[in-house]
Amino acid sequence: MFTIALCVCVAAGLGACSRKSEPRPASPFEPETSSTEALAFAPPTAVRVPLPYDDRAEAIWGGTGADDADHIWIGLCQEQRDGASARLLEFDPETSHLIDHGDVVGALKAAGVYRRGESQSKIHTRIHCGKDGDLYFASMDTSGASFDSAAAPPVYGGHLWRFRPAEGHWEHLLATPKGLIALAGSGPYLYALGFFGHEVYRYDLRSGKSRSVVVGSVDAHISRNILADGRGHVYVSRLWRNTTAGELTATLVELDTDLNEVAQTELRGYLEGKPSACHGIVSLQPLSDGSIAFVTSAGRLYRVAPGERGPARVVDMGWIHPSGSMYVASLFADDTNHRLIALATQNKDTGGGKTYEWVAFDWRTGQRAVAPFSVTGAAWTHYGNLLLYGSVTRDRFGNAYVVGVDWARREPVFLQVQFEGGGVGSLRVVLGPEAATEAGGQWRVDGGDWIGSGNSVEGLRAGSHVVEYREIGILDAPARECATVLPNETTFLTRRYIVPAALVIDNRDEADYRAFRVLSGQWKTERNGKGRWPEGDRKADYARAEAREGLGDASAEWRCTNLPAGVYRVEVRWPALSDMAQTVACEVLCAEGPVTLRVDQNERGGEWVYLGTYRFDAGRHAVRIENGFSAPGKTVAADAVRFTREETTPRP
Repeated sequence: MFTIALCVCVAAGLGACSRKSEPRPASPFEPETSSTEALAFAPPTAVRVPLPYDDRAEAIWGGTGADDADHIWIGLCQEQRDGASARLLEFDPETSHLIDHGDVVGALKAAGVYRRGESQSKIHTRIHCGKDGDLYFASMDTSGASFDSAAAPPVYGGHLWRFRPAEGHWEHLLATPKGLIALAGSGPYLYALGFFGHEVYRYDLRSGKSRSVVVGSVDAHISRNILADGRGHVYVSRLWRNTTAGELTATLVELDTDLNEVAQTELRGYLEGKPSACHGIVSLQPLSDGSIAFVTSAGRLYRVAPGERGPARVVDMGWIHPSGSMYVASLFADDTNHRLIALATQNKDTGGGKTYEWVAFDWRTGQRAVAPFSVTGAAWTHYGNLLLYGSVTRDRFGNAYVVGVDWARREPVFLQVQFEGGGVGSLRVVLGPEAATEAGGQWRVDGGDWIGSGNSVEGLRAGSHVVEYREIGILDAPARECATVLPNETTFLTRRYIVPAALVIDNRDEADYRAFRVLSGQWKTERNGKGRWPEGDRKADYARAEAREGLGDASAEWRCTNLPAGVYRVEVRWPALSDMAQTVACEVLCAEGPVTLRVDQNERGGEWVYLGTYRFDAGRHAVRIENGFSAPGKTVAADAVRFTREETTPRP
């Protein structure tokens, strides 16, 4: 059997394969204990953490990890294009702050190994924290790769990296001709998986030397993960075709630290669909007893249990979801150390009636439980367009991290998953200035009810929470943000609405807080004349009234009801027209009472005309215009008024 597999690997152009061992069946699952009670499971809370990104950012393809300070690291990937470059981001769960540590192509240039035109669009691997406290990961290019046939590898291959968090320094370790899609670390060894053909690269951190071996894969199949145990053994899936029967066989290959093959174990429930569309090992989680759980692309759960000597025992735990085959690309262990928490969906593609579910699996008893999945702090009405990944990564509060992409918007997704038992705290927000709270300024957390300044929300799970501030018209609300709630503590936030330096009220404004209103007479809307406001807007118009006997006086008003009290410079504007009224009354309704001024609209059309600087009470900013002093046949125009806040003494 293994002789046939070896011939297939060589015939497929995959290079020299590792020595083959006879495939063995996986061990059947034997529960350690039994229980007749249903598995109790409180579903986690998922919170979307906002990310800084530009229109080139595409997704986070599972590249996450945690450092010794329990900060979370993610690989922000770009859509493949010339010069595309993934970025490395750091998230502090105690403050909910994100730090950008640069991009791969920039690091290649700094290291002097950049090739002209090179792209490295993805950090697809997990981010491994070594015993030295440094972070290790790999980047890869996808340009030119033939993912349906494996006819061509990526043009620029992959790179292995070390990042030193204390110094913020990238160090280039290794360049490979193949793209590096998965990484695992154990002791002094780093292992990376290259495609196509499942070539395993081993890098020795002590000597800086590397070597590789081809494990073998056919039909453009690429596994998304590899495993490494505490002994330094690495586990890689192999896919090969029996040339006699034409059937595909999947096995888990165990390699020692010298990349010698120790054993291979048959994997049932490995493939779903054609091999090039199958993601192999999609999720994993080390367990407290030194074993490693992993899930295949079809949703089959396995447990690798290394011994002191000899091959590891591979246990087939069955389907992780009670319904059978599901796509499970996120896997974590909860604080009981015997229960796995997984995120499952019907398929790995987007659209349709796709949904996500939380699954709990007790690996001692084999019991399963399912709960609905939802996200706070996000505007999604359904989750059919999400592709979600990420395993293992948790912070010191016990929160896990799921990442991926909103495929409809082509936006990266970063979720913090908060488990029951991680502790609770509260959040209190104080808003300013007083004028903002009087005008209706409010806040809310995780999409809940709007509440006023100084109030608190109790019983929030420890971790990040999305805080939003209500828009109240002309005042600029504080930006949507993440706030960290600590166990048994109250997090205090003080935020201020920003009063604009200048506010313009146009004749088209009709909001409750900022409006132009006709008080009396007949006013018409016109678009002729130059200098109409807003400048450059072809549809800009103005209101006009004619002074004629029998028509009576015409008056109108610009008013704002949520500007704070203070001193403001007041200006008025009209378009440049002929036959305008020479005596137009403008009345400023300020705190000291109405002040009437007269302007000549034959002059300074299309300009801001200064009416004076006045003190106003909060929400009582108004200017009136009327044609009562105008000669018959002349036109009065009302276009816009501008209030500009000043810190000076009022002057006429």
